[in-house]
Amino acid sequence: MSIDLPLAAIFDPQGRLIISEHGGHRIATFDKGVLGTLAGGLGSGYTGDGLAATGAAISYPSGVAWQGPDLIFADGGNYRLRKVAADGTMSTVVGAQSVHNKVAPVALAADARMPVATYLTHPDAVAVAPDGRLYWSSMQTQQIYRLAIDGMVELVAGKGPAKGGTSSASDKLKLGPAQEATGPAKEASVPVPMGLAFDPQGNLYVADAGSLLIRKITGLDGNAPVISRFAGTSSLAAFAPGAPDEALLLPAALVFDGKGNLYVAELGTAAFPLLTTITDATAAATAPTFSPSFARIRRLGPDGKWKTIAGPGSSLYPDPLADDGLILPEGLAIAPDGRLAIMDSGSNLVHLLPAGSY
Repeated sequence: MSIDLPLAAIFDPQGRLIISEHGGHRIATFDKGVLGTLAGGLGSGYTGDGLAATGAAISYPSGVAWQGPDLIFADGGNYRLRKVAADGTMSTVVGAQSVHNKVAPVALAADARMPVATYLTHPDAVAVAPDGRLYWSSMQTQQIYRLAIDGMVELVAGKGPAKGGTSSASDKLKLGPAQEATGPAKEASVPVPMGLAFDPQGNLYVADAGSLLIRKITGLDGNAPVISRFAGTSSLAAFAPGAPDEALLLPAALVFDGKGNLYVAELGTAAFPLLTTITDATAAATAPTFSPSFARIRRLGPDGKWKTIAGPGSSLYPDPLADDGLILPEGLAIAPDGRLAIMDSGSNLVHLLPAGSY
């Protein structure tokens, strides 16, 4: 069985693994050793609203989340969020429902609200809050959005690129006190928002690779959510030998288990040199040179202690140069029975760790 760029995943209540196959342009299923198709798989395109999802064309899907019995996924190549309903039919949830628009999305102003059928979005990660509201991130606009109860798209966090519009290379990695501060989420810089996850209390956690942080967003019941640093150092010292346990090596994916443990997929720098993302002149000139860091999966317990469960320093996939070594683990999922799935887009592998093995 082969799979092309597994980017994100989620289990259904029966334990079937749902995989967002970015390069294969499909939402795949894996159950009892059999790989199947839930949506797409017809090549990159946009068709199928109102029809069976298995006959629909999608393009470069990424994040996936359950909203009740319906699967919501980021159809990034089509600049839409789409839904596979419980009866297997496809529809568009957010995004213009006419012919695909090639115009790049523009960051949303703090108080602006847009109808779902007209706002152009490039979604990456997707999450559903305990209250059922849909949230998603966009690395292109450096923002996090949600679908309000009245059906409007509204901003949750991120002021967008410094010059407005979409992000450029100069916005990708600018570390410092601004990312450490607690303050209004809509005024914060969120350079590379990747993974999203909710805790049972309804607080939103963001894997912000651009800040080397996990950010926590509270106050989502109101119109003025607050963002703060939850984990990470926001310092290039994270890549130095002997870095503290809480230092994060480009966090990309997050998932909570039922015991309150937070699992974090960290990309490291071996697959792409760190300095290629540091474009601020001062930072690039003064940044120290470190040996490449390798991808890993770590667990942060409710007691604040970290443990590496996969990758260098663990008993699982410890050799980054081995055939099964982690390269770019961009997605995590936990099954009802405790299995942990790791989507490694860099090696086109899906790792399934049995319950109790990690």
